[in-house]
Amino acid sequence: SSGINAEYGSLESDIDDSFCYENRGAEYRPTRYYNTTVSGRGCKNWLETQHPEVGDNTYCANPDENNKVEPWCYTHDPEKEWEYCTVPKCVWDYDCYTGIGFEYRGTLSRTEQGYHCQMWSSDYPHPHGWHTGPGLGRHNYGRNPGNNEKAPWCFTTNLFKRWDYVVPPKCKRGVHPFYRD
Repeated sequence: SSGINAEYGSLESDIDDSFCYENRGAEYRPTRYYNTTVSGRGCKNWLETQHPEVGDNTYCANPDENNKVEPWCYTHDPEKEWEYCTVPKCVWDYDCYTGIGFEYRGTLSRTEQGYHCQMWSSDYPHPHGWHTGPGLGRHNYGRNPGNNEKAPWCFTTNLFKRWDYVVPPKCKRGVHPFYRD
């Protein structure tokens, strides 16, 4: 076996999926690289836990994305049933966005309809309650701070158009950097 994942057909994809996770890590493929927690505790074999579907291994995963926000594992420590792991988050939401753009941190400041974005720190011309929050500040770049719209957006500087989507491209393998140190 070459170690290349036939599903994606490239060694680069295998490396990307092994070294970092997206969103909450539900699709992260557990690997031998990460099998200890943030405090250094060893991971228990998933077959001995409430999530045997993860498989016969001790690698970090997230089979419970509704309640956990990143890869984790059960520990051998009776004082600490489970703990998050040290799997790094994939950082590719700068030139593109994943999901609905909650983590997008790019610099697009013009909407898909051509409007200029209002500064998040300003209430002119549209008063709002989004002065601070994830990715917000003294800039006018598109964001999705409430994680409740379909894509990054902004308030516009046009008196007659309160807000509009700022749509950077969706992240795609082979086009955008997937993982940065």
